[in-house]
Amino acid sequence: ACDPLTPNAIRLRDCDFRCVDGFFGRSDLRVCTNCTNYHILKATPTPPRAFFPPSGAAGFQCLADDWLCPSGFTKSLNATPPGCCPDALPDTRAVVTPTATSTCGFKCLELYYWDPASK
Repeated sequence: ACDPLTPNAIRLRDCDFRCVDGFFGRSDLRVCTNCTNYHILKATPTPPRAFFPPSGAAGFQCLADDWLCPSGFTKSLNATPPGCCPDALPDTRAVVTPTATSTCGFKCLELYYWDPASK
């Protein structure tokens, strides 16, 4: 006999299930929930300031790199490490350098350094 079907799921063969559109989960987690809670349950690491939206546009898959950034920051998978890059820096210790994608498009002035973890 199968365990009771989790809410927001459709039963498949052999007691397995899939989540209905807009919900995400895995059979080992035994849950179908929104994307935010799904990644909390999975303990998915995110960059500083990043967050997972509860849902997305049609076809949204809630993958590990589907995180978003708050206002004032732009998501960059090219930064090292990937993360939420500031749209502007609050001081003059760096210059805008669009080709410097690994440092969010900024280049630090002499005697200053880029902190890749904090961005």
